[in-house]
Amino acid sequence: MNDNEFISDVLSHINTDQKTKQHIKTDLSEQIRIARDTDPYFDLEDTLGSPKALAKQYAEKYNVTNTSYQLKTRIDYTSKQTVFGLPLLRINIGGKKSNKVAKGIVAIGDVAIGVIGIGGLSLGIISVGGISLGLGIALGGIALGSLAIGGIAFGIASIGGIAIGIYNIFAGLSIPLG
Repeated sequence: MNDNEFISDVLSHINTDQKTKQHIKTDLSEQIRIARDTDPYFDLEDTLGSPKALAKQYAEKYNVTNTSYQLKTRIDYTSKQTVFGLPLLRINIGGKKSNKVAKGIVAIGDVAIGVIGIGGLSLGIISVGGISLGLGIALGGIALGSLAIGGIAFGIASIGGIAIGIYNIFAGLSIPLG
C-alpha cells in the first residue's frame, strides 16, 4: 500500500468535516515524510500501526467522536406487527442503558425472551445463546431444555461436552439421570 492509499484508508475511518480531515491528512503526511527521511527501512504499518488504529489516535487528537472504529452503541428495533400483544420481532442489543431486555415472538438481545430467543441470556421455546433456557430446543454455551445442545447441556436429551440428562446422545462426559 502506498502512502496516499494508507492516508485515504486512515481518513475513511474518521467521520468528520473536510477541514478537519485536511488537517489530519497534512499532519499524517508530515509524520510519514519525517519517518521516511529518518528510517531507510520504514514500513507504514510496522511503524505507524494499522490504518484503523491510527484513525483512533488521530480522532482522539482532533476530538472527533464519530468514527468507524467505535462500536455502535445500541441497536433497538421493535416491529409494528404484533402477535398476542408481543412484537413479532424485537431487537435490543448493547448500549449503556441498564434495560437490554428484548421481549417478542422473535427476540434478539443481550437478554432475549420470546418464542425464539437469541442472546447472551436467552429464554424461549427455541433458545440460542451463551446461557440458553429452552422449553423445546436450547443451544448455547450452557443449555437447559428438552433437547439441550451445548458445552454444558442439561435436558431430557442432551448433546454436549458435558451432557446431563435422561438421554445423553453425544457427550465428552455423560451423566445419565434416568
